[in-house]
Parts: sequence; structure tokens; C-alpha cells
Amino acid sequence: MLTPRSEAECSLRAMRINRDQPMEEIDARQRELLRLLWREGRLSRWELHQRTGVNPNAVGLDVGALLQQGLVREC
Repeated sequence: MLTPRSEAECSLRAMRINRDQPMEEIDARQRELLRLLWREGRLSRWELHQRTGVNPNAVGLDVGALLQQGLVREC
């Protein structure tokens, strides 16, 4: 069943923001999150957790690292 997202459940969209900065290496789990975002579009952290089975806290840490690197943005 689909329900509208709450404001607290912000979506993420994969995109490279700062192209002047050298890319840092990302691990396999972060690559999987990026693949999902590219394939499926906007997803919340909770949806990423559900689709990957990765612990919600680990998803939050990985998303934080991807945000810092400019590979994703929050909407």
C-alpha cells in the first residue's frame, strides 16, 4: 500500500553536485545505495534500508558520507 511521505521522511536523489572536487573512494554498500537511487529515483533512508536489508543506522551513516561527497542531495 502506498501512502504519502511525511515531511520527516525526506527523499534522496543521486546526483554529483561539486564536480571540481576529486572523487573519494566509496565502499560496496555506498555503491549499492547509489545504484538504487539511480535506478529507482527518489527514496527515503527508510526505503533504502528496506530494499537493501542494511541496518537503518548504517544507511544513515552511508547517506551522510555520500551527502558530504556531493554524490546525493536531500529534497
